[in-house]
Amino acid sequence: MSRRRTAQNYSRPLKLFHADTRKGWKVIARISYADGIARVKMGTFRRVFSVDKKLIGFQHLPASEGSVTLPAKLSACCITVAECEANAGTAFRGGKSRTAGMGDARRKARVCARTGKQLPAVDFVEAAQAKVRAWARLSVQDRVVTA
Repeated sequence: MSRRRTAQNYSRPLKLFHADTRKGWKVIARISYADGIARVKMGTFRRVFSVDKKLIGFQHLPASEGSVTLPAKLSACCITVAECEANAGTAFRGGKSRTAGMGDARRKARVCARTGKQLPAVDFVEAAQAKVRAWARLSVQDRVVTA
């Protein structure tokens, strides 16, 4: 007959492993059994067992790509000539967005080949097209601009 494991069996702190295990199981902290189980129930940790099925610790669950929100960039309320040309596809050679249809993970991973700096998640063409779509939904009365 096997004994059921309870919190009393885990008086010592258990290991907390990093979410990324590609370079091995890195222990980042020690955590109590009660705290670990509470985080498992919340969905932020998972249990880690040894080969002989003993609980040795907990592991952070990696954040899902869908849970990350990309920050919005504020822009002027009028549509500029450059944005009109980008929307029409005449602003530059190729004329289409490089980020349209790209997943959030790829958008966040974009870097400039020349400088190595991170590029914005939405390129200029896609931002201009979104602005034109939003502008078209406004009524004609809201779009009247007085000089």
